[in-house]
Amino acid sequence: MEHPLASSALAVAISSVIIFFGAYVLSRIGAPQWTRVACGLVALTAGVSLGYPLVFGDNHPLSNPALLGAAAGFVGVGINQLGSPARVKRRAVA
Repeated sequence: MEHPLASSALAVAISSVIIFFGAYVLSRIGAPQWTRVACGLVALTAGVSLGYPLVFGDNHPLSNPALLGAAAGFVGVGINQLGSPARVKRRAVA
């Protein structure tokens, strides 16, 4: 029998990789704000769509740790990128 923490660790690893590389790629290519917000909205929608059957279905959420990790990762990237306008430094107007 597989230890439950192994499934949790797999889900956390997958979500961490998706969050890190999603945010890194969008900031590295220098995407404009509207593109980052649009990508965040798409990622958030994808994460909720992937996670909905796990949370509200008949199965336990850890029954498919890869899908749970992907859903959490996409939700994380979506929230991160939707919050990108709040992190923009305002320029002083003289």
